[in-house]
Amino acid sequence: MRKIDPAKDLKNGKSLNDIIVERHNKILAATTGVSAEDSLSFKEVFGDLSDCEIQGSLDLSLLNLNSLEGCPKVVLGHFNCDNNRYLKNLKGCPVSVMNYFSCEFNSELISLEGLEDLEIRHGESPPRSLHLSSNKSLIDLDFLSEKTIRNISLLHIEDSNERLSSFDLVILTREKREKDGNYHFLQTEFAEKDFEKLYKIYKKLHFNKKKFLKVKELI
Repeated sequence: MRKIDPAKDLKNGKSLNDIIVERHNKILAATTGVSAEDSLSFKEVFGDLSDCEIQGSLDLSLLNLNSLEGCPKVVLGHFNCDNNRYLKNLKGCPVSVMNYFSCEFNSELISLEGLEDLEIRHGESPPRSLHLSSNKSLIDLDFLSEKTIRNISLLHIEDSNERLSSFDLVILTREKREKDGNYHFLQTEFAEKDFEKLYKIYKKLHFNKKKFLKVKELI
């Protein structure tokens, strides 16, 4: 796997960070706002880096991307793809990141496809977390796998589509898992089918159903 320093030359004398800043500034300078016609895939902006490991964080927010195909498979830092309006799914996203994966405010995201193999690994800080808030078109949690949930401390889904009925606020925190294996739902309002989906996953992780239901009823 090819290793890439985001601050060093990637192509045409520019680093990965240089290309991100250039694209970001172009989007911000657009007087008519971003459009579908202006949106590009990751490959079109950066080339195919799917065989690469990024030696640091990768922030793709506000780049008007419509596809993550071609993204590096491994990111040795945080990964962020917030505010890419025309992103429909997560196909091609990294399968391994450190601590933090954020995909929020992507108004046309309808599927988490691509997320099923994600592993969020432990680094220095913050705790391992997955952020999926404010994706207004997201209609279900398909492709959110046991593998992904198993190794995170925080799953945050807030202010999403009403068809999720409606993930107004879902925060799952893992507290002292090494000690007691329990997961705690702090605030939640979501559809029964999605509740059952999450329970089935957490059941495999030795979550106590009575405790799970009690927390749901109390909120």
